[in-house]
Amino acid sequence: MRLFELKLKDKSQDISKKVFTTSIIASIICSILIVFLICLCIMFRIQIVLLYRSLTGVDETIGDGKEYDAYLSFESSSSCEADERHFAFQTLAPILENSFGYKLCIFERDVVPGGGKNKLALSVLYTFIT
Repeated sequence: MRLFELKLKDKSQDISKKVFTTSIIASIICSILIVFLICLCIMFRIQIVLLYRSLTGVDETIGDGKEYDAYLSFESSSSCEADERHFAFQTLAPILENSFGYKLCIFERDVVPGGGKNKLALSVLYTFIT
């Protein structure tokens, strides 16, 4: 019969409580900062892309083959037609086109008359897909 004898090793010194607490607090603060930075990037992603474009001079939308970046649609038969029309043409379009560099398609401005409204609108929308 074999006998085994178990011996306890000498206790090695653990890290101090102060070092442990400091490292835990630092890791929690770093984690919170990373989550905060990710939230900021998500909230300001358009501004970040525009800043990148202005700093580098690179615009990845130039070679995408699309004629327009966005289709601006508003109800033209409502009782607030004048207000909506003014907002679309005088406020929103100049800001998006001049300040942010988007190419907007506004039906009343950019679509050539002569066909059915629905057919023309669909043909413009297909330019966004293809």
